[in-house]
Amino acid sequence: MRNEASGEERRRIVRHLLAGCARCGAITRRLWELGEPGPEVAVEEHPPPEEAALLDAHRAFLAEGKGAEAAAVLLDLGVLYAREGRLSEILPLTEDMRPIFRTRDLRKGVAAALVCFRSLVESGQADEGLLVEMARFVRPRP
Repeated sequence: MRNEASGEERRRIVRHLLAGCARCGAITRRLWELGEPGPEVAVEEHPPPEEAALLDAHRAFLAEGKGAEAAAVLLDLGVLYAREGRLSEILPLTEDMRPIFRTRDLRKGVAAALVCFRSLVESGQADEGLLVEMARFVRPRP
């Protein structure tokens, strides 16, 4: 698409191509065959079993309103990512904390640990050892 095209014109062109015009579709397929960049096909990746189990547990605890348990699993995910050297994936976990704060009977210490966790991650100071200790502190007591 030309850079000079207006936003509405670009949307019209995209709708036209997506509608499956035989002539344009053939041209698009031919360009792809010639090696021109085509749309990237998103490959759905499944997380490793340990990560998938933690993500499922986090969702389940939130659905049940168990904030302390969800917080512990969230920190365990942070530990897992740190062990695997996936530090950039820890920051998005801090966005998952809001529903935890909305749960009933959340201990003040757990809430404080989550605030510290977010601050450490945002400042880039979170490391595996620190996250392990925070996860141990947050785990529900029997």
